[in-house]
Amino acid sequence: MQRVNETFYSLLKEWMPEGVAVYPSIAEESARYPYCVFSMASFTTKRVKEGIVGYNFVYEVNVWGCAFNQVDRVVTRIASAAEQVEEVRFDDPGGRMRVTLMDGTADYEEGAFVQSLRFEIKYDGSSV
Repeated sequence: MQRVNETFYSLLKEWMPEGVAVYPSIAEESARYPYCVFSMASFTTKRVKEGIVGYNFVYEVNVWGCAFNQVDRVVTRIASAAEQVEEVRFDDPGGRMRVTLMDGTADYEEGAFVQSLRFEIKYDGSSV
């Protein structure tokens, strides 16, 4: 799972506009808007007779900001960049990862605007 977490984190950092921080699981107390928090919501395994051959992960990505348009611009950029990723391949010990944007929501919570995106990540390979 560490391989998938690190790779998805790297992708999110690449997709963010300059100045938008990305945090795994929880934002720092000193975080400034806009910022992004991501976490793995769930995973399932793909099994064959010989053992596990892959995983399906669901990740939630939440973008927080002080204005709807601010958050919407970041989310639009993430969605657009995610469409361009066909597959990430790993050389050692092998494996591949596919990222698919599934759906999203928009809300106003705790005095801030937040848009949530849900991604499915399919990983084929033995070492996650």
